[in-house]
Amino acid sequence: VLYPALAKETLPPTNKRTLASVVISVFVLLLVLNAFAYWAIAQYDRRNLMRKFTLIDLLDEPVDVLLLGDSSVSTGINPQGIESETGLRALNLSLNTGWTYYNDVWMLEYYIEKFGAPSYIVWGHAYDNNHFVFDPVTQLSSVTHFHGLEHNSQYVTPDMTPIDKLTITVRRMFPFYFRDQTVATLVDRILSREPLIRTDEDLFATAGYDAKTVVNIPRVEADARSQVLRDDYDFSADNLRVIDVFFDMIDQYDIPTYIVVTAVHEWIGDREAFFDATYDLRQFWNDASEQYDHVQFNPEVPVFSSHDMFDSDHLNVYGAEVYTQY
Repeated sequence: VLYPALAKETLPPTNKRTLASVVISVFVLLLVLNAFAYWAIAQYDRRNLMRKFTLIDLLDEPVDVLLLGDSSVSTGINPQGIESETGLRALNLSLNTGWTYYNDVWMLEYYIEKFGAPSYIVWGHAYDNNHFVFDPVTQLSSVTHFHGLEHNSQYVTPDMTPIDKLTITVRRMFPFYFRDQTVATLVDRILSREPLIRTDEDLFATAGYDAKTVVNIPRVEADARSQVLRDDYDFSADNLRVIDVFFDMIDQYDIPTYIVVTAVHEWIGDREAFFDATYDLRQFWNDASEQYDHVQFNPEVPVFSSHDMFDSDHLNVYGAEVYTQY
């Protein structure tokens, strides 16, 4: 016999009770994992919009300066550096690009509700992010706890259908499935023995500043050289609408506001093509400074070397120390 008979495995007969037990066990396991993901993201994910609202909640008295913008401000301006240079207490409420200019309005609105208008605002967005359109389903789904400003803001809310709102609710409830990449990152950090829970003191200690301590010159230079300059960097209609709202708020509350150009790598910033492509952006902010009494604009483009950059348009702590003094 060329092929001997293979051994046969006889499976024990199943029944409805066994099957139900297996299904229930799997369901309970998924609920436990989802509950852990929900808790862990709320505790640890510092990019979360909730974390910035929490900074305002933790304040026991008003600050002098609000730092608003995208991640180039979050990593580029250290509130402690402002305080040591000027004696003014600052709070960095900047978030990543996906929140566009909505974050600026919501943060300012929430701060004013609690403390009144700040004495000063420093405001900046990276040159290549102004064309972004706010995606409420993607962005708001990533927030496990929220203050409801996406529905209740006095000034600006994104356009959402009932289906969008339902999708956001479902995705918030089940982060283990819908935020699997974030969960995987958290698991990696747990396995590397990084502390999972951020206490109030940990969160508040940096006043919202996202310090980048890594110096990786080859990676930074590769990232800078991979950036392809467009002919221009126009604002999306969505951003223009929200920017108008922000200017109206500044005007309403008489808040001195300083608009800054965020840092770029020298390989980008020293090129004539960069100045040509971003001319309209700088002109837009310059026109705003002439239109609004409380707005000033510094058109200087801060250019940094690879040693001071985390990537092509984000500073590390060494570059941020210099940029904060601008």
